[in-house]
Amino acid sequence: MRKPFDKQLRLTERIVRQLRDRSVLVAATIALSNFGKDGDHIQISPPFIISEREIELLIAALDDALLVVSRELHA
Repeated sequence: MRKPFDKQLRLTERIVRQLRDRSVLVAATIALSNFGKDGDHIQISPPFIISEREIELLIAALDDALLVVSRELHA
């Protein structure tokens, strides 16, 4: 069964920080919102006019951010 990550890991905070370090602005949601466990998720909301190249940059930044956070958690 799938369950949320432990809050003490601060997973959302870590991912958001890594993305912002890569100039990708994302919304870390508010606790007790309707999404995720106590708001433990990120919201990626690119504009409707996003280019294919910008989408590629976004995906690369997200991939890098998740890799760094994963390494931090398993260090």
